[in-house]
Amino acid sequence: MHTPPCENEEEIITDVVLTFTPVDGGTPITATAQDPDGEGPLDLEIVNDIELVESTEYTMTMTLTNSVEGEDITEEIMEEDDEHMFFFAFTEDIFTNPLGDGNVDNRPDPVAYNDFDENGLPVGLSTSWTTPANMGFGGTFRLVLKHQPDIKSATSTVNDGGTDVDLTFDLNTTTSISGPQGALNNQLTLVPNPTYNQLNWRLSGQRTGDPVEVRIISVAGQVLQTYRSPTPRIDVSQLPAGSYLFHVQTERASGVKRFIKVD
Repeated sequence: MHTPPCENEEEIITDVVLTFTPVDGGTPITATAQDPDGEGPLDLEIVNDIELVESTEYTMTMTLTNSVEGEDITEEIMEEDDEHMFFFAFTEDIFTNPLGDGNVDNRPDPVAYNDFDENGLPVGLSTSWTTPANMGFGGTFRLVLKHQPDIKSATSTVNDGGTDVDLTFDLNTTTSISGPQGALNNQLTLVPNPTYNQLNWRLSGQRTGDPVEVRIISVAGQVLQTYRSPTPRIDVSQLPAGSYLFHVQTERASGVKRFIKVD
């Protein structure tokens, strides 16, 4: 049977952010790729490697944006999830779950997808990954976003449809988060917690005027709100009731604490 060609208008994607959030709590770890010239001829470039902790289960979520036109590509993928799918390839044995080396070379190979389209087929904006103990070596982590209108199926592969993103990150693991990451946990205060609408935060020792970034992250690892040099009071009234992570990043260190939003 002849498969019709995929009519794929190439998306402009200028930023891709991978956020690995530890399931048992802790500091989310991000890796980023950016397009240095927007609509120009250059492709997305890796900004930083993926640095994970050994013996840790993560939920990995992705956000994709077109900063040239102010478009949220993640939202577009969710709206057209029956046309999109992420495929993954990674160094064998770099994860204990999923095992193997990903489904780029063989579609049935395991990948722990958390999100599915209306037909029950995987999408890949949210996935689960568990690192082994005492890995002692690094590897690579590749993701490929395919646009497969009218041809996405249980057997469609990375060779079908158009390619919107194809990135390969270096991936390393450490025995623990030390130094800058997680260093501010004990200095970060959130009140009231639980909260109905306003969340007051304080970072002891932070000098007035020092640049700081705050992110509100869902327990699934999705970055919901981002503030740069925010005031000490943040409006969270629009968030649904539930548990969230409050992540603060300064020039020297970062910290994270969990808070609960109630109706």
